[in-house]
Amino acid sequence: MLGAKTNLFKRIVILCFMLLPTLVQAQVLVFVHLGDTLPAYLEDAVWQARLFNPNTDIYVIADNNALQKPHNLHEYAHVILTQMLKPSEQHVLFLRNLKLDKRDRRVLGACAIERFLYLHDFMLQYDVQDVFHLENDNLLFFDLNELLSVFKQNYSGIAATFDNDMRCIPGFVYVANKETMAHLADFFAKNIMSRLSDMHVLGLYKKRYPELIKTLPIVPAAYHKAYLLKSATGLKTQGPEAYSAHIDKFKSLFDAAALGQYLGGTNCPNPVPGFINESCLFNPARFKYAFKIDALGRRVPYLVFHDNTYRINNLHVHCKKLTKFLSKDRTKIEKKHIQDKQTQEEKKREYNFSHEPIDVVIPCIKKDTRILDRVIDGIKKNGENIRQVFVVSPEKFSEKAFWFDEKKFPFTKQDVARVLFNDDLEQAQQYLCDKKSRVGWIYQQLLKFYAPFVIPGISQNVLILDADTIFLNKVRFQASSGAALFNTGREYHRPYFVHAKRAIPGFRKVYEQCSGITHHMLFQRCVLEDLFRTIRDTHKLEPWVALVKLIDHRYLYAGLSEYELYFNFIFDRNKNVKMRHLMWKNSDDLESLEVFKKQGYHYVSFHAQSLRQRELYNVGIFRKIYRFAGRLLRLLFWTV
Repeated sequence: MLGAKTNLFKRIVILCFMLLPTLVQAQVLVFVHLGDTLPAYLEDAVWQARLFNPNTDIYVIADNNALQKPHNLHEYAHVILTQMLKPSEQHVLFLRNLKLDKRDRRVLGACAIERFLYLHDFMLQYDVQDVFHLENDNLLFFDLNELLSVFKQNYSGIAATFDNDMRCIPGFVYVANKETMAHLADFFAKNIMSRLSDMHVLGLYKKRYPELIKTLPIVPAAYHKAYLLKSATGLKTQGPEAYSAHIDKFKSLFDAAALGQYLGGTNCPNPVPGFINESCLFNPARFKYAFKIDALGRRVPYLVFHDNTYRINNLHVHCKKLTKFLSKDRTKIEKKHIQDKQTQEEKKREYNFSHEPIDVVIPCIKKDTRILDRVIDGIKKNGENIRQVFVVSPEKFSEKAFWFDEKKFPFTKQDVARVLFNDDLEQAQQYLCDKKSRVGWIYQQLLKFYAPFVIPGISQNVLILDADTIFLNKVRFQASSGAALFNTGREYHRPYFVHAKRAIPGFRKVYEQCSGITHHMLFQRCVLEDLFRTIRDTHKLEPWVALVKLIDHRYLYAGLSEYELYFNFIFDRNKNVKMRHLMWKNSDDLESLEVFKKQGYHYVSFHAQSLRQRELYNVGIFRKIYRFAGRLLRLLFWTV
């Protein structure tokens, strides 16, 4: 009996350990700007948010035209073009209704609403939850991660800053999940023709769906016990408690514009402090205010009422003079940042790059064999300074390249699954047998990393090439210095960078608009040695073990990218590596290779699944169905 209990306890411990990655809190903060010109104060808002949130993923979504002008947003946040976000069904409906209403898409009122549609697009495309949205004239004064548990425990849908029962000033918004955001986006899309502002549409939404959206605390509970919650224009509320709900858990409060307007004035040529918002349910003049210096030397605003002090989590600086309220002198800090950056550039490592001829490694499995010989021929013919080609696979698939048995690597798929599930052999085996298992995908990335060390006599310069990629025109892979030349893509998948940051201290996405995922990459042994040394020193584990252990179980389907890891690692550490543009595309049309070549494409990738789908069509299944349907219709016609 005791043994059974002990085994049960062990299983519970193992299960908790396995589930630990899924419990990691990973919020994101999003700013949205729609229009052709970035407001000057937006950088202040993003800079301030980063000052208090060094480990939070911050995004700025903006129009391409606005981002063409000089800006420093990429220093503090991920910048996303609105054009890169696929419109959701709700966004398409919004645009259709806006057109029917004959309204300009970029007038202020429409923009204020459409930002929520873009926010929904972003949540869908980037597969995120626990999203915070800040208006561009808001300054943040706390670390979101410190209060995330309070948001998660008390708001299952949306929380926002309402200043009365009929109006939300959405300077600070929390969205728990995509489902709630989809519901709100649908409501906005269907109510755009009402011509109500975003503030009043949110008020209407709260009236209809009070269980989905809640009010953040904007006033101490002691205030509405001492004074009636009533605006200067006579607006009242039937539920005063809602405006201070959970303030004891936050130990702070939020600004629904009234505090920022009182302290800084409104958006006018000569703003004057002391403004009283006529629609807000409390009078900000009844409070005292103080800016205190925290442990990190940052100025933080506080509200004082009846000898109780409350941190103001966000300040809605309506006058747009955000610099006045920043927690630190941004100019001094940025000057030091520039100096540090220059020092960092000077300290970048000088790798001893080799001019040895390039060996090509192509990891391959059965499903990719159909075009494997073409892949080998393409790189031999069009790759400059290529010496030999290796195919790493479980069995020999081609006579055109050297075969290297994947069994000779220091790990197997079974080993990967075992490490992934922390030595729970039963669960590892179940996952290996699962049709949706991604162990093979993870395993192949590890093969790429280790090939330059495992294959005997291989070059110090190893071109990793995907088994579905055919080179059609001449390509150089090294500069005259011996440093690698890199092509770039536009892909961005957040879990890749969450994983990389866990693996490598200080890891960052070096170029916001550039991805290293382009179906091939030149790995150089001196760089891999540095990468492996960094991982070993950090985690005290063999690199492949650490990389597998650090995968977030929420993103098993795509939680690791060898290309993004290597690409950003080398560009962050060496100034000799360069990017150059190659023309490439994904296709399912193998018959058009000559056409692609004449069009100037350097290479084309043919994913096995796309080829299979096209083959089904070429075999004639769909055409047979079409002919059968035609005969059936003719038969019915003549019968009638």
